[in-house]
Amino acid sequence: TYAVWSPKQRCLRTFPECLEACGTEALAYSRCMQASTTPGSHLLKDLCVQEFEALWRCFVTMGKKTLTGGP
Repeated sequence: TYAVWSPKQRCLRTFPECLEACGTEALAYSRCMQASTTPGSHLLKDLCVQEFEALWRCFVTMGKKTLTGGP
């Protein structure tokens, strides 16, 4: 049968490919978060904003490529 994917479902469907393609950015963000958090402490807003923005840009770029089949 033919299924129509909603935008949210398409995004979730492409997440594994995006994560694989953005591994460097994801690693940098996770390392920043880990280094910035100690047991019992709270995360501060925008502490790793540069790493997050790089990861977000990569996800958006790769998501568009994956959904459109583009280069």
